[in-house]
Amino acid sequence: MALMPLSWKLSPAKEAPYFSPLDLLLPILAVLMVMDLIMRRSWARFGIPPVPGILWAGVAALSLLWSYDPPALAALKTWAHGALNPFLFGLAAVWVFQNLADEAAEYRRLALILLGSFGVCVLWALYQYVGREGLPYDPYLPERDLQGVSNYRVAGWYDYRDVFGAQAALLVPAAGAFALLDKDAAVRWAGGAVALLALCVTLAAGGFVGACAGIIAVAAAFALSRCTLTGVAVLGILLALVVVVLPRLPRHNPKVLFRGLAFFAEHKDEMKPTAGLRRHQAVLDLLAAPSNGQNQEGAPYWLKGVGAGRYQERINQFYEHEPPYPYVRPGERTDDETVFDMEAHEKFSFGLLETVAVELGVPGLLAVLFLLASWIAAAQGAFARLASPAPPSGPDTRREIGALLALAALGAGCGALVLSLFGNPAIRGVGGSFAFFFAVALCAARWAQEPQTNAAQVGTADERR
Repeated sequence: MALMPLSWKLSPAKEAPYFSPLDLLLPILAVLMVMDLIMRRSWARFGIPPVPGILWAGVAALSLLWSYDPPALAALKTWAHGALNPFLFGLAAVWVFQNLADEAAEYRRLALILLGSFGVCVLWALYQYVGREGLPYDPYLPERDLQGVSNYRVAGWYDYRDVFGAQAALLVPAAGAFALLDKDAAVRWAGGAVALLALCVTLAAGGFVGACAGIIAVAAAFALSRCTLTGVAVLGILLALVVVVLPRLPRHNPKVLFRGLAFFAEHKDEMKPTAGLRRHQAVLDLLAAPSNGQNQEGAPYWLKGVGAGRYQERINQFYEHEPPYPYVRPGERTDDETVFDMEAHEKFSFGLLETVAVELGVPGLLAVLFLLASWIAAAQGAFARLASPAPPSGPDTRREIGALLALAALGAGCGALVLSLFGNPAIRGVGGSFAFFFAVALCAARWAQEPQTNAAQVGTADERR
């Protein structure tokens, strides 16, 4: 769990994929989980994978049938690369995490380990943030001394701010839930500190907005079920951070974040459409175009999509290529920070919903939205039931920890939903957190259905052993 957020590029090639230790361990963990299910271990209770994950991965798999004709070897590789994330983080990892343990206390430990490793990354990002602001990387001057870390690389060990922002969108709300509900005072203070520091050093607009949305969901759910005053206080702290603290920070956070969301920005003394806006225009043109170029009256692409893995390849064909047109394709390299936002796309800044809509059409988009809605609904429903007052016989340890985890999963789910408009919460290096909290939401829903038991009867797995 501590290594799960890490991600490495295993090849120097520009388009080489990133992998984390979880990606390599998943096949082994899946085999062990199946063995546990066959042997009917007490902690392995989810006999089938999550239905939303099956739908998403199934649409991605079926896209091979209608998108590649004939499916040559190169096309198969492209499809496999595009379909990998739904299988890894929408299906396999969630199923494994569901069956890791039966005790809520075990999942609390795992969540603390995950948040602890993210906390180390936040401290490293803080060190980069307060250091000297460096020059942006220019691939045409690879030997130039950058003299520090640019805003694009304030990202802890992730190298790119959008990967760090994606983690923040999921883990900052979860840390906020621990700051509100955990019984350990040290954990509460550490969770609050990690959440606040992460918001201060998150320079990726999508990640910051997603994290704020997750915190708002956590505060609202807490206010409705436990203490209205505390929930309102959390919202007040968040508002003060955005309005008072961020404008006074040395890297001009509001300006940087607004630039990441803007559709038009100043470039060479004039306002021009950003690279993101030009990409959105190409996406809309593609979705409206007929999927059969020989039949202009045929079904448009939005019905079935262009196929898993073909997002970038296909939208490149729908840019206007004549310079007078304002939506001409950005033509610079994606690692050239000197032209980010205008003439190059920033890495990892492509939204999950946008990508799925292009590759898998309406069926895939509905499958992803169903997954996110199931996640949020399961977490909210579980928290509403588990956060109810303790029974007269005494506090129920399992219910208390279950309520904490359900609240953390609710915040992470809302953060993932909002982030999906601006970035991808299911990419390698981030997808592990995505799968873990989705699994926690499903587990919490099961705990909420079980009868209440006294803490003395339940205990922890270690105590029973």
